[in-house]
Amino acid sequence: MAAHAYSKRFLPVLALLLASVAPGHQSLGQAPKAEPGLTVFANDTVSRILPSVGVAFKRISGVKVKFKFASAAELASAVEQKAPFDVLITDDAALMSEMAGRGILDKSTFTGVATLTLILAADPGKMPKVEMRKGFDLSRAVKGKILLVSPVAGPEGAAAKQALENLGWLEALKPKLGTVPDGRSAVKLVDTGAADAAILWASDLSFSESLVKAAEFPPETYTAAVLTAALPAKATPAGRKFLAFLLEPMAQGYMKNAGLAALPVAKP
Repeated sequence: MAAHAYSKRFLPVLALLLASVAPGHQSLGQAPKAEPGLTVFANDTVSRILPSVGVAFKRISGVKVKFKFASAAELASAVEQKAPFDVLITDDAALMSEMAGRGILDKSTFTGVATLTLILAADPGKMPKVEMRKGFDLSRAVKGKILLVSPVAGPEGAAAKQALENLGWLEALKPKLGTVPDGRSAVKLVDTGAADAAILWASDLSFSESLVKAAEFPPETYTAAVLTAALPAKATPAGRKFLAFLLEPMAQGYMKNAGLAALPVAKP
């Protein structure tokens, strides 16, 4: 068969192959197209909550959210080492203000997204009957050890200590109190029977399959902690979209169902 006959025979096949590697198509050996995404640094206390918000955001925007969860101090250390991030979410207002003062965060983007509620958590089988008022003897109601996050670790522990002081319970409870580095550790120890109760954010219950809320501390007994989101000084469009999404009813619904409270409505 003549050479030109072969050419005519295979021209359609050649055209098909060329079309398969034309712009917009992926050729053999070509790396997959990178999926658009953003990175969110957030408190460990919401590590069981925010992933659902991230999934919802991707479903709406097409942007995948990668989370890094750690303590506020660890997140600050990562930021100090110039780890890239698009959004920071934490309950440590002092730390955020300090980073804004140094030009790391854009203070104009600080956005409260939820309120953290302080509770007494316990195993249902050891559920004490508690009255959140001065004069009530919590040390008698709870037989074993009561855990709280170390006050030096951040707002969670500081709020617990403040609430105990304001209710007049701190001195009597001192022999029974134990401190842990974070809410996850407190939940684990109560779950395993090493302690009878813990004072922590309600959102920390997401780390447990068994603990329940025995009582909620009155908001006037401690300084309210607000889960706040912020953008870096050089914000990305994806970061701005995610920040706005955190205030949408869908995201707020996920957070409310997981133990976070809505922000208090400002009085006129």
